[in-house]
Amino acid sequence: MGKQKSQTKAVPAKAAPYVFPPSVWTGKKPRTLGPPTTLLASQILLFDSTLLAEECRALVGLFDSPSAAAGTGSSGSCPTLEPSPAARRGEAQRTNHRFSTTDASFAAALFAHTGLAAALSTHLAPTPDGRRPVGLSANIRIYRYDPGAIFGPHYDDHATDPASGLRTEWTLLVYLTGQQDGVDGGQTVFYEDHARPGPGAGAGSKERGRIVAPLSRGTALLHRHGRSCMLHEALPPTRGTKWVLRSDVVFGR
Repeated sequence: MGKQKSQTKAVPAKAAPYVFPPSVWTGKKPRTLGPPTTLLASQILLFDSTLLAEECRALVGLFDSPSAAAGTGSSGSCPTLEPSPAARRGEAQRTNHRFSTTDASFAAALFAHTGLAAALSTHLAPTPDGRRPVGLSANIRIYRYDPGAIFGPHYDDHATDPASGLRTEWTLLVYLTGQQDGVDGGQTVFYEDHARPGPGAGAGSKERGRIVAPLSRGTALLHRHGRSCMLHEALPPTRGTKWVLRSDVVFGR
């Protein structure tokens, strides 16, 4: 009896990461950002108008459309947001929807076109070993917070940029919607003593222990992560939908 021939099973091709269209950007020349608002020195900075209103609308429109909801578009695929999985032990509860892709070209454009490259080289101090801001992580995330959605108290850790292999040091959040769009609530709150004030704390102590970043469309919020990260959380929107773009600042030599 002859030997049976082994059959090689076909391995499904892995879908290519979603790539953001260049059409989301307004203008061709890199912009210049104004000086930041410092919420806490060397910890929390805000850069207003990092993204223009039309850029925010274009990014939200990629996900908030009938084709996105169906997972199809003119190219045969469209980015879709997924509900956050249930928190495992030791993880913060999160009930927002999210999307993640690896797009080095978009990260490079976000860094250079918006003026973040020059601004961060000026306003973010080098690490003790001499590394400086050199780019943004290619791991690009989009978050959607419907009314009542939260991201509970947590810390952000360092990550490795999938494109360069370099380490990240600061979190970057860019608000794609804000108060201008009728969103109430949804602010990012930091706790100075690394503890959320309990229900028995007085109003004064709650305010003293909290740093609240206003939710303003197009504003970039930067805060340190890793061992220097402060406990923080995303409060739930009470009206409207909060959209956020997330990346991280890559440091190198």
